[in-house]
Amino acid sequence: MDVTDPESFRSTEATAPLAAAKGKSDSPTAAGTRNSTIDLFRLVAIFGVIIVHTSPVTPKVFGGAADQLVNLMITGAGRLAVPFFFVVSGYFFGRKIHSGSPPLPLFAHYATRLLRIWVLWSLIYLCLPLRLGQWFHQGWGAAVVHQFEHMAAHPLLIIWVGGKGHLWFLMALVMALAIAAVCERLRARAVFYALAVALYLLGLVAGLYANTVVGLHLPFDTRNGPFMSTLLVACGYWAAGHRSRIGPVPALVLAAIGLVGFEAELNWIPLFSSHYPPIIDYGLFTPVFGVGVLLFGLAVPWLGGTWWPRIGAYYVLGIYVCHDLFVEPAWFLHAYFHSYVWEFMFPLIVFFLALGLTALLASERHLRLLVR
Repeated sequence: MDVTDPESFRSTEATAPLAAAKGKSDSPTAAGTRNSTIDLFRLVAIFGVIIVHTSPVTPKVFGGAADQLVNLMITGAGRLAVPFFFVVSGYFFGRKIHSGSPPLPLFAHYATRLLRIWVLWSLIYLCLPLRLGQWFHQGWGAAVVHQFEHMAAHPLLIIWVGGKGHLWFLMALVMALAIAAVCERLRARAVFYALAVALYLLGLVAGLYANTVVGLHLPFDTRNGPFMSTLLVACGYWAAGHRSRIGPVPALVLAAIGLVGFEAELNWIPLFSSHYPPIIDYGLFTPVFGVGVLLFGLAVPWLGGTWWPRIGAYYVLGIYVCHDLFVEPAWFLHAYFHSYVWEFMFPLIVFFLALGLTALLASERHLRLLVR
């Protein structure tokens, strides 16, 4: 995803970090060239995020067991999108560190952009209630006050999430990169990897595995913060330090193992849990998928042509932060449309509306800071 300004697009080496939070990708062979495969994968991944948020396979239309399996597979694949962003972000951040950039100033440079976007969109969502019922029954002012009161009553949400649920990604990425930068500055890279594994395991036993025999129950959502993001960033960071690459076929096999393994976890873990898991965004196989897709992109950097990868390069962050503007207001249409066509048109409509708004904001000099 893109958190850069137009000046920083001039050089790949100047814009390498945060591939998932930036627009500039990297080629394994030559500086200054684009990796259109990773750009294309960004585009696919942001559509996966929209799939999860729009739930295109609802029980009122897809009622059978086979339909429910389709729902599980589609949303499960969509949940691997944000982990991909984390892994690729870690890779490009690691590339810049390994090329000699001081870790703390580099982190500060990109964290400033991420936090700026996080703050601005948090305020936008807090001041713009999206549930139409709130507007009709409370009025705009009362609805806004209610949202601020909710945030004040849950201070951890202010730190880890922000003004809207999906903005957690930005803060989680900042926290993971902060850990990476501090450990690198202290020359404690092994500590970084060990801490990343420990945080991820804690996140799993309090998330997908919370209601199993190994589970823990914590008073907060371990999807947020540094718990799950740090290991995924560490995976990309580790890959950046190894010049030897595997071929595209082994990379695809690795990604397939991650995808199938995660789908299996989503399907089977609830059967061994006393209750449905509170958090189903991450599993043991999630990092495997992210690393596999990254390695495939590095092995085949030319896939995807020019047009669609360009959208993935320059507009993904904007689509991510603004797409929820179009999700919640459109939910009332579900009461009127009961068809397979609508179920799958809904995410497409949200995607193109978010893309259009992002392009509009990016074209205006004074509004560009909202999406770059």
